[in-house]
Amino acid sequence: IRFYDKFLTKRSGVNPETKRPWERPEVDGNISIDKLSKGRPINKRKTKALIAFLRTLTDKRYEHLLINKNNRTR
Repeated sequence: IRFYDKFLTKRSGVNPETKRPWERPEVDGNISIDKLSKGRPINKRKTKALIAFLRTLTDKRYEHLLINKNNRTR
């Protein structure tokens, strides 16, 4: 979610997994920056709602992968 939001706002400039700025894609043709740059930024409330929805789609056997050591979603 933060990856997509980074194209619309400067606040999402850091990858939450690496704590470093997002890198360019390995293959430029893999994403359409032109399309990703259109739309509205995703606010915190909508981000939380999207995460909650995505968690409902996760099979129980993979739920342990959703929580990191700080008990925060990845």
